[in-house]
Amino acid sequence: MNYTNELDFFTELMKRYGVKVRMLTAEQIEELYSAELLGADREALGGFLSGLAPDTLYRTKDALGCSYKLLLMNRGERETRVLLIIGPYRQEPPSDEQLLEISERLGLTPARHHELKLYLSSVPTLAEDSPLMGAIAVLCERVFGTRDYEVVFTQEEAIRPDVPLTKTLSDVSVDDAMVSMREMEERDAFENKIIRSVELGLTGESAKLASAFNSKLFDVRTSDPIRNAKNYCIIMNTLLRKAAERGGVHPIYLDRMSSSFAVKIEECELSRDCTALMSQMYRDYTRLVKKHSFRSYSPVVRRVILAVESDLSRELSTATLSDSQGISAGYLSAVFKRETGVTLTEFIRMRRMEYAQYLLDSTSLQIQTVALHCGILDLQYFSKLFKRHTGMTPSEYRQRGAK
Repeated sequence: MNYTNELDFFTELMKRYGVKVRMLTAEQIEELYSAELLGADREALGGFLSGLAPDTLYRTKDALGCSYKLLLMNRGERETRVLLIIGPYRQEPPSDEQLLEISERLGLTPARHHELKLYLSSVPTLAEDSPLMGAIAVLCERVFGTRDYEVVFTQEEAIRPDVPLTKTLSDVSVDDAMVSMREMEERDAFENKIIRSVELGLTGESAKLASAFNSKLFDVRTSDPIRNAKNYCIIMNTLLRKAAERGGVHPIYLDRMSSSFAVKIEECELSRDCTALMSQMYRDYTRLVKKHSFRSYSPVVRRVILAVESDLSRELSTATLSDSQGISAGYLSAVFKRETGVTLTEFIRMRRMEYAQYLLDSTSLQIQTVALHCGILDLQYFSKLFKRHTGMTPSEYRQRGAK
């Protein structure tokens, strides 16, 4: 039976979450017997693959402890038998102790240990009860035609890691080690400078440092240069998020930004796309700290700002917000103006107009609907406020973006 549509959908779904899916025909498997992708031991690998049975889901691991799922199935009009390989993924992130043990077992140098750590940080984590595991189960039921299929766990390391970590200590010269150490030190120094700049919200540094992002930052950890670049982007997204968190930005803003960048990373098609995206990540996280840092505010002001920005469509009068904090409206107004430099009313109006700009730029919602999402019921009043804020009516603002 032809499962082309199901496989295409499944592959795209897994890709969205960073899980690799490979489909290999018998001829491709033969060609890859001695390749690093599936292992260098032709005899052992051949024995494993020849023993795979239909209507069976296999679970295996590689030498790095990453998990895979394999199944034989048919694809295409000629019922071509293919091996579907799902992975790598991990059920939980490795601890530092586990990483050191893996490095020792493989005979990796400290420099290679650094590569191992970066590589495994890019491998997606999937618990056995995650929705994606449910998607694999549904695919198996569809392909095998039954829910009562067999699941076999093999202790063999049937898959070789898709990362070149083959050099041992004896393979590396002193000069190689020194060059590798210098590169690591330069990269670490650059990363620390970026992280510090984001943590402090130094937007004035963003142009200079953003231009320093280039492909030399990408560690070569897989045979795929685009995957290398994406992996490094994932790492930078995590580092910059942590820096912004230390800069006093609340997780409500960090989640939105980091999730948005996670999607954009997987959409990159060229290494230069990743380089440009890293520059954008740095600038945007720096601006986020500049705009939303709560570090210098008192707890009551922090809570009020979060209450405002968590839902701009609801009633946000000074009386309502002060009641929610158990303080008087006069005290809230005074402390808010003293700490932020603007009145609470001005702050709410500014945030609502900024949100209106975002909705007009990113959606096709009717202007009246945009006004409602911004907590303003009177369309005329909304238009008046918007023009005062931007110099244009909402209609003019949207039209200027369409030109």
